Amino acid sequence: MAITKAAASLLFELKTTQTIGGTICQLGRQTILVSTDKIRKVAKDFGFDSKATNEELPWTGNADDVYLFETLGYDKVESIDADGFENATYVMDFNMEVPEEFHNRFDAIYDGGTIEHIYNMPQVMKNIHKMLKPGGLVMHLSPSNNHVDHGFYMFCPTFFYDYYTSNGYKIVRSNLFEYSPNPLNPTWKIYNYESLSIEHLAFGGWSNSSMLGIWFVAQKTESSSDNVIPLQARYLKVWERHKSKSKLSVSENSALGKMARKTKAILKGNPYSYRFLYAVRNLYYGVLFLFKSYKKPKMIAHY
Repeated sequence: MAITKAAASLLFELKTTQTIGGTICQLGRQTILVSTDKIRKVAKDFGFDSKATNEELPWTGNADDVYLFETLGYDKVESIDADGFENATYVMDFNMEVPEEFHNRFDAIYDGGTIEHIYNMPQVMKNIHKMLKPGGLVMHLSPSNNHVDHGFYMFCPTFFYDYYTSNGYKIVRSNLFEYSPNPLNPTWKIYNYESLSIEHLAFGGWSNSSMLGIWFVAQKTESSSDNVIPLQARYLKVWERHKSKSKLSVSENSALGKMARKTKAILKGNPYSYRFLYAVRNLYYGVLFLFKSYKKPKMIAHY
């Protein structure tokens, strides 16, 4: 649960298009890995002024979470954690339903690498919805590829995209970021993500040496809910395609359908022909994989 210079850049970039203010709640109090000087520079890069002074943490020389979020424009900075060792504002178990006093309480919720450590994910998402005011923003900076055993979960971007879309939220940001575990190479490459846009990368298509994360921001509306269980967009697409083919096959059943079945029966009767066609099919998809597997989505920034 830490905010680097790149993560701070994503937050200030968000401020260029969104109204920031009110009370923000961090899920897990964030450790800030940048100094106040660097935060001022990031703010200036995006066209914003920053607070002139702040007492940096003596043991790190870095800013604290209150300074960063107040510089972004929030009036009040709070936090929730399962333990009080980092002096969170509230101590509670997010595996359980949040008390009613927290409903519609926050203008923004920041999850900077926390929810992957909480086992009861359906309850986590319900809690976020209940705590957020209509019009408020929920921000996820979550681990994806190559974070083995970092937490209970590594997320796919479709998890956030399908959940928030199904429940009537407005999608504000939907990005993947790629970075190196080497602290001497802190740059993050930011990619645009749209639903179903990286299906071709699902099986080994992204470099194994890369670490991927997700930057996802959604806005709660008056009609947003937390009770719609999403179905993965990939399979909704498959089922819709199957329905279309089924409708088509009814009209063609007497001709093409019977011919296809007879052809298949003949080929199955000759195992060598069947194996040859099967090998050609695999070669086709293998070549297709080589050409498509490294076609990453559009990179829109690097911080």
